[in-house]
Amino acid sequence: MFISGRQSDAFKTSTGRWLAPAQIEAVYMAIPYIEQIVVVGRGRPFPLALLAIDAAAAVPQSQIAADIEAAGTGLAPAERIRRFAVLPQPLSFEADELTPSLKLRRGIIEQKYADLIERLYTDGA
Repeated sequence: MFISGRQSDAFKTSTGRWLAPAQIEAVYMAIPYIEQIVVVGRGRPFPLALLAIDAAAAVPQSQIAADIEAAGTGLAPAERIRRFAVLPQPLSFEADELTPSLKLRRGIIEQKYADLIERLYTDGA
């Protein structure tokens, strides 16, 4: 018998730190205009985030960066988001990115946005 799915969302960075993405995401969800956030970083030097922003908020990228930096001050340095990208549309059940109970399907999201994630790690896009 195999358990698939969400055995544990915790992951280990390339620096050997174990991170719990749900706890990190909860901190950044306190930013009012962030509708969804996915923290990734398995096997990478630091975590980064994919964000879905409230379209009505019309927040400039510089404000998002400042708010992310401010929100992360209560986290350990290894848990802080260093880079992020704003997704073109919110994650959805129809796109198979969310479960029927609206939990993140991290594996699918990471596969779908693999090129974007790679660019964030290599260029800092």
